[in-house]
Amino acid sequence: MQTEDMKWIRKIQKRNDRDSADRLIRKYYKEIYSFQYSHCRNKTDALDLSQETFISVLRSINTYNPALSSFRTWLYHIAFRKYLDHTRLNTYVSLPEDVSSDFTDPSDLEKIIHDRILLEEIEETIKTMEPLLQEIWYLHLYEEFSFSEIAQAVHLPESNVKAKYYRLLKYIRRTYEQEYKD
Repeated sequence: MQTEDMKWIRKIQKRNDRDSADRLIRKYYKEIYSFQYSHCRNKTDALDLSQETFISVLRSINTYNPALSSFRTWLYHIAFRKYLDHTRLNTYVSLPEDVSSDFTDPSDLEKIIHDRILLEEIEETIKTMEPLLQEIWYLHLYEEFSFSEIAQAVHLPESNVKAKYYRLLKYIRRTYEQEYKD
């Protein structure tokens, strides 16, 4: 944990210091927005989820304990919970806004479409899993958290986190094995 973060957190916890809250939000806002966008693929939803994340962070910052996890890990845990709440309320699948139309070979387009459809199917499968598995999947795959960082966030031994991740990966491979080969 950076000492600057801890100074801001302590000021917020002790005095509800607005300037420290603004600085903390500014420091992590782009990172959380990117996290939310990578999951929901919708700019408006990502903005809303980011805002909801920081509102929750500020409301519950008095419960943050640096002995249990880093602030960043705690922040991502809240962000992921906001995303899960959002997906439970909005079960539709939206198409990514960043689809490029610069394809030279039609087979490239077909492969990209196939890969996107496969990815959406895998994401839909992941959404049916228990929240803990979803969190482990997203934090490791999309946010590139190490297994030890994830273990801190979910309060499990690192070996359990690894086992859950690799079992889930094996399940995904078995489920979509034919489509991987195509």
